[in-house]
Amino acid sequence: MKKIVFLALFIGILLILFFVFINTPSKSLTKQQQEQALTNILGRKPVLTDNTPTGNVTFKGKYVTFLYPAAARIYVLKINGQVKKDNWNLDSLNFDLDNPRATVLVTVSQAPSGVTSLNDYPSIRLRQIQPGLYQGKNITVANQSGLDFEKSDTSGFEETAFFYISGRIYVFSFQGSDKEGIEKLFNQIIASVKFLP
Repeated sequence: MKKIVFLALFIGILLILFFVFINTPSKSLTKQQQEQALTNILGRKPVLTDNTPTGNVTFKGKYVTFLYPAAARIYVLKINGQVKKDNWNLDSLNFDLDNPRATVLVTVSQAPSGVTSLNDYPSIRLRQIQPGLYQGKNITVANQSGLDFEKSDTSGFEETAFFYISGRIYVFSFQGSDKEGIEKLFNQIIASVKFLP
């Protein structure tokens, strides 16, 4: 009987020592060791700081000016690695963002011949003949009347505003999957728009 009690006591002490050893916090790694471990896992040097620009930047075009997020990645048209001049648009800015995930295209172009109002413009007529897909409404920005169309389906959300001023068509198009984020971005940019003569 003494042997069984001694054996049980011995096993109990071994179990306690085992659990104490297992639950002892490990020695913490230095910042350099952590970075090296992440480099080994990722196969590249990790980016541990967020250097994303904050605030807004002003787009100053010939016919329009507005504020847009400094974190935007601007796209420039290139063909064979050479910057291609945009002969169609008078002003143009194309960018995307990560937060909210969005693509934005702003253009100012000469109205095609025969277009004397927004209702004559093909992109607007296309939206007007699809009322189940596009929801249209009037919009006023910087004392200029325009049309604003929203589209929401399985491919994402789109909000596009059109203005016809002095023979020019102004288009502000926002696309992405986060409806609230796109609407907020649209409202922030549109609130800062100034149409130039």
